[in-house]
Amino acid sequence: MGNTHTLPFSIDTASITQWLDSLNLKQTVQTVNKIYTVLKNLNKSPAQYQQHLATLLDALTPITVQLCTDLQTLFCTTDDRLDATKRKIARLSINSLRYLAFLHYQLSLETELALHINRCIKICDLCLTQSTLIYERPSQEIWKIVGQIYQLASDKALLEALNNDSTAFFNQQDTVSKNIRTILLFNLCKPYYLKQNEILRLHTLLDQYSDQLIIKHQYTETCTHSWNYSLPGLAKITNPGIDAEFSTLYLDNQLLHPILEEKSFSVIAKLIAQKRLLPQLSKEKAIRKQIAYGINAVYELIEQHKRTSKIQQTSEQLLSLADKLELQPFDYEKKLEKVSSTGIWKNNKALINTKPIALIKEGLDSDFLLVELNSFSGTAEDIIIIDGDHKLQLGIIRLISQLKNEKQSYQILVEKIGSELKIATIINQNKTQKAITCKTPNDETLLFVMPNKYSTASTIKLNQQTFILARLYESTENFMMYQIQGQPD
Repeated sequence: MGNTHTLPFSIDTASITQWLDSLNLKQTVQTVNKIYTVLKNLNKSPAQYQQHLATLLDALTPITVQLCTDLQTLFCTTDDRLDATKRKIARLSINSLRYLAFLHYQLSLETELALHINRCIKICDLCLTQSTLIYERPSQEIWKIVGQIYQLASDKALLEALNNDSTAFFNQQDTVSKNIRTILLFNLCKPYYLKQNEILRLHTLLDQYSDQLIIKHQYTETCTHSWNYSLPGLAKITNPGIDAEFSTLYLDNQLLHPILEEKSFSVIAKLIAQKRLLPQLSKEKAIRKQIAYGINAVYELIEQHKRTSKIQQTSEQLLSLADKLELQPFDYEKKLEKVSSTGIWKNNKALINTKPIALIKEGLDSDFLLVELNSFSGTAEDIIIIDGDHKLQLGIIRLISQLKNEKQSYQILVEKIGSELKIATIINQNKTQKAITCKTPNDETLLFVMPNKYSTASTIKLNQQTFILARLYESTENFMMYQIQGQPD
């Protein structure tokens, strides 16, 4: 076969082997960069190379996976610090794996062999893990491939087939089902909250227990999460009474909590405790407070509070001035003595209707609170704001439980995130967007913004000041949450 104008070798086993042998494996970064270029060119026109993909991938896959695993040791180090060089190395590895996964997916459509399907899933798993190690949102394309591979393996009855793979990384005892369960469990544990060495330890632990994750095709009360594999998104918490679409799997992850507690993953165990907290919080005293959920409603309530505070401050200054001048206000002017947000906004019926009054139950030592409502149209893994005693509190909805034959039909478990909320204007790559900032009890500054193409460690302009997106904590279909830090002088 003749040379192509894009590849540095002829497409035959001897030529590919000769090219690979010429690479200097000790210069890991430079070598991966050369392989990355080849994989990128193959992805530009996969149909052109379709009949040669098996030959190409048999040669390229083992060395690519090995080198990308070696690169991981360069950006995942004991000091747990990520500088620009480490991130550049990590992204080279992640993008190489992403291109390799897509090519295996293309080959799987033609061959339908369990070996290529399983390789594709394992490569996706490594790609997703490395994205977590640099606290960056993974490519939606990878989740889409995972979903398509699951669909393909299910249709061809290959989910439980053992593969016969001689390459050490692709364990021959693994099945497609087990590897997908590992990916789902890893995502459910919100690993972005951990340090790098803990992320790797968590992944190893979950791989050992992943076959115990129960997957169902219909929603039950024990299934606290779901995954729609036809969409390019990750697993998420299930809403009560969710429509049972044919492409939705329901996940029973009850095994996770005792395992994580035993292995000292207390931070993660807290996030998935969920239903265990409901009975305890239900006994707490209820206080009526105004709430709003969804990022746009949260924007609105914070801005409303800001305007109300300015009016109250102005009225207090006027009354103080009147006292200093020894002036006696007329009776009708005495109404200025107390200005409430309810009075200011009482004529705005649409605004009031979108901010329901809920019963809030909160323990003194708990990181969670319970919101009880008669009706609710929001979603889990969205943000919620609670307005009480002139203080705003921001949280994330972790679980929605629908009660039967109860006056309060919805119990919403909310993780408390922070206060000192502000609306900000964020500028990133010349794009302007509204955002929310808040302070946590640990004195971190968090940024909540609608999902977009942000890169961890990039700089942003926030209300005319420059900040760094230090790390990603969560990325959902409703918002992204970053820790931000001021740019050093």
